[in-house]
Amino acid sequence: MITPRLSIHPAIRTHLQRQGITDDTTVANHFYPSLADLPSPNLFRSMERAVDLVVTALSEGHDILVWGDYDVDGITATALLVEFFNQLGVSVRSYIPNRLSEGYGLNEPALRLLAAEMSAEKLLITVDCGIGNRRELACAKELGFTVIVTDHHQVPQDVGAADAVINPKQQECCFPCKDLAGVGVAFYLAAAIRARINGNKIDKIDKCEINMKSFLDFVCIGTIADVVPLTGVNRLLVKGGFEVLAHSGRAGMTALLAELGITGDWLSGEQVSFHIAPVLNAAGRLGAADVSLAVLAGRDQDELKGLTSQLVALNAQRKQVGKHDLENALHLIDIYSIERDKSIVLHGSFHEGILGITAARLVERYGVPALVCSSGRGDHHAMKGSARAPAGFHLYDAMCSCSRYLTSFGGHAAAAGFSLQPALFEEFKSAFQLTARTMFAEQRSAEGDREVKMVGPVALPLREALDPLLLNNLKQLEPFGEGNPRPLFIDDAVRLVSLSLFGGQGEHFKAVARGSYQNLAVVGFRLGGAARAIDLSAPCSLLYSPVIDSYNGHISWKIRAENIWQ
Repeated sequence: MITPRLSIHPAIRTHLQRQGITDDTTVANHFYPSLADLPSPNLFRSMERAVDLVVTALSEGHDILVWGDYDVDGITATALLVEFFNQLGVSVRSYIPNRLSEGYGLNEPALRLLAAEMSAEKLLITVDCGIGNRRELACAKELGFTVIVTDHHQVPQDVGAADAVINPKQQECCFPCKDLAGVGVAFYLAAAIRARINGNKIDKIDKCEINMKSFLDFVCIGTIADVVPLTGVNRLLVKGGFEVLAHSGRAGMTALLAELGITGDWLSGEQVSFHIAPVLNAAGRLGAADVSLAVLAGRDQDELKGLTSQLVALNAQRKQVGKHDLENALHLIDIYSIERDKSIVLHGSFHEGILGITAARLVERYGVPALVCSSGRGDHHAMKGSARAPAGFHLYDAMCSCSRYLTSFGGHAAAAGFSLQPALFEEFKSAFQLTARTMFAEQRSAEGDREVKMVGPVALPLREALDPLLLNNLKQLEPFGEGNPRPLFIDDAVRLVSLSLFGGQGEHFKAVARGSYQNLAVVGFRLGGAARAIDLSAPCSLLYSPVIDSYNGHISWKIRAENIWQ
């Protein structure tokens, strides 16, 4: 039975049913997920082996290095493990490579420099990377590192020389959630270490009173930023993270939210996706991920004020570069070839740190996988590329089929990074286009053989859009994102009292709609063209969703149009 405290608006119940959330127990668990339901860390393959290695390093005083990635997932995972070891009373080193000069994952020059500065007995823990670094892992072993790889990307056939690998996607791993972000895997390693310490007497390490929930703010931001499904275990972790962020005592996180004008107790998934994550990501994209890590790990308020301002400035710079690169990409695109080849494969003078954003924008616009490569620095320097794909297209599988042309690659179903020699670009492009055409044809055939689940908008009169029960349910359903879409509602009989355009070129609109007892304000972004065609003397159709607005620290609900037509 549904718990007595749970009341559901009929429109929300319809939305849940369309997501396959139907029975009372499943509905209640979706609204009120409990951290007590998290699966055990020991379900991971090799987790006990990894914990053995960490405990040995702790008890024998070995140096520990945490090697992360420069995106939000990797930065939060690095910050989490560093903070966890610090709370154990152990000082560890961390390293995040420069995206522009070093690239993704482990690299031999940095490993050699770091090894020379550390003791003979040393432990390397990778977070959000390492699974595809077979050669570099062999180098780390030669340099005397004991190696634990924690990662969530697709597992290649030959992982290499790691002493332990924690990855939910590897074969014979019994952990039920295969879609954890890298920070989620790092969290589970820390939880397993804590459990071992509290269950056994370990030299030089006291029983720890560490509250693992306190790290869920890191997990929340990294998980949402990495666009993994916000269902199951991920929903449990992220909902717990929202609770931590609402009362965060972490100085760096508090300073960042304040700089962005975000109130923790009214946080939404969209605020993480479109405000917090891009700011943290911008530093890594421009070769300064250490700034984001310094914010998350920071404690000095004056220093944090300067660092958060620097992050905002870097994000503004990233936006300008991204706008230029997208315009450049659009000039290179042939619409006919997109329809024919079911893909976009470009190279040009694109900023290497913005490749993924440019590819994602092209996917949004054209609905096909997009691969964007920098031109490289000469015939003998590898081109770097980033790829994104729409839902239903498995990008990593497609890259595997073309791997003979690539120097390196890695990723998962929706995103990938790769490098190749310039002389092989055209052959790679042709091979990927053939693969994309084949996969789209197979996808259409498969869709014809199965029933498609209805996930369209729910009919709801606009006058009910701000119903208190509906708004409370929407807040309970947060965070929205991949796998947990925001409910959309439709009203085909909306009467507008007024409508006006705003923005530099009138690309947005705001309107006032007639309600039962009071008029309702509506705003629509990037819908100026559709709004121009609306005749106020006749009813119109509105696709909409109520959303939380925290502009200038003032919290309110607003009605956001997703489409408008007559």
